[in-house]
Amino acid sequence: MSHLIPRYGIEKVALGVSQMLARHYRVSILSVSGDLPADLNFPSQTLGKSLHGLSRVKSLARIWKSLDRRNSGVFVLVGAWVAIPWLIVAALKRTRSTIIVWEHSITSERFSVSMKWRVLSILAGITYKQAHAVVSVSPPLTQDLERLLPGRTIVTIPNPAECEEDEQTVEANRSVEPKLDGQIGTRFLMVGSLTVMKRHELALRAFSLTPKDAKLTIVGDGPELSRLRVLAANLGIADRVQFAGYLNDAAVHAEMLGHDVLLHCSVAETFGLVFLEAASTHLLVVATKSRTSDYMVPKFVPGLTSESDPQSLLEAMAQVLQPISVELDRERQLARQRRRSAFGSEIVSALWVETIENARIAARLRSGANS
Repeated sequence: MSHLIPRYGIEKVALGVSQMLARHYRVSILSVSGDLPADLNFPSQTLGKSLHGLSRVKSLARIWKSLDRRNSGVFVLVGAWVAIPWLIVAALKRTRSTIIVWEHSITSERFSVSMKWRVLSILAGITYKQAHAVVSVSPPLTQDLERLLPGRTIVTIPNPAECEEDEQTVEANRSVEPKLDGQIGTRFLMVGSLTVMKRHELALRAFSLTPKDAKLTIVGDGPELSRLRVLAANLGIADRVQFAGYLNDAAVHAEMLGHDVLLHCSVAETFGLVFLEAASTHLLVVATKSRTSDYMVPKFVPGLTSESDPQSLLEAMAQVLQPISVELDRERQLARQRRRSAFGSEIVSALWVETIENARIAARLRSGANS
C-alpha cells in the first residue's frame, strides 16, 4: 500500500480483505510510506516517512531496495500510487513474483477533470499490462480499465460489506430528533476528504436553501477546509454547519446513527463504501448522479440521486425526508438482502482466492514462455 494513515475507505477495505485472506494465506502488509497503525494484526513494515505530491517519486528508490529482499511470492498492489512505481521497478529487476493490481481510483470522470489523474491513467495503461491480474472494485471502474487496457481481462471484485447489526438493534441505537411538525429529518451528514472532487461547495449551496432548523455536519479533512468555512459564512449558514474534522471509524459510525440523511456530491466514486456504511445504520442517502451512485442507489442503498445543481439537490433532500412508510421499511429489507448477496464476505473472499490462484498460474506460464 502507499500508506495506511490516515485510514480512509481504501485503507479500511484493504485491511478488511487482508483479514479475509489470512484464513487462506500467510498475509503481511507493506506500506511504502507513513506510520503503521497500532491495531494491525499482521506482520507489517513501512519503507519510510510519508510522501506527498512530487516527493512520491522517492517511492521508486524505496521499492527498488525493498525488492532486493522480496523477489518472489504474491503481491497485491493497492491503488495506482503504489502499483505504477512497483511495476516499473519489478520490470527493471525482472522479479519472479506474482503481481496483482487492485485498482480503486482511475475512473474516466477523474482523469477527465484532473491533470494528475490523466497522467496516472497513462502510466497505468503502460505499466498494468505487466501484472498477472488486474482487479477492479465495481462495474463502472471495470469499464474504464477495459478501455485503458484493451484486450485485457479485468476481474471485478466488490469491496466487502461489513457484518451488519440486525434491524431492531440499529433502530434502537439511532438518535431520533423530531422536527416541530413531528417528522424526522433535519440532520444532514457528509463524510469524505475535503477535496474539489468531493464537491462540498455544491452541498453547502443546496443546504443554504433548507429551513433554518436544519443542521449539516461535515466529517473529514483536506485542502478545501478553509475555503469551505469561508463559503459557509458567506452563505449565512456558519452557525448551522459543523466541520467535525477527521474521525475514526467508531466516531463516524456514531455520527451516522445521529443523523438522518447522508449527502454525497462527489464527481465520481469507484465503489461507494460510504453508501454501504450509511445503509447499515439506516441513514438515507442523497447523492448526485454518477455511474457508481446510480449503480448503488437505491438498489443496494435506500435513497435518491439528483442532478448536480443546488436546486435539484435540495428537491431530493426534501423528497427523501417524507414520513417513513411501510414501503421504505420493505425497501430497506430488500436492499439489505441484495447487499448480502453481492458484497457478503464469503462471496468476496472466494473471488479473491480464485483470482490469486489464477494469477499464480498466469505467472508460471509467463515465466515458462520467457525462459
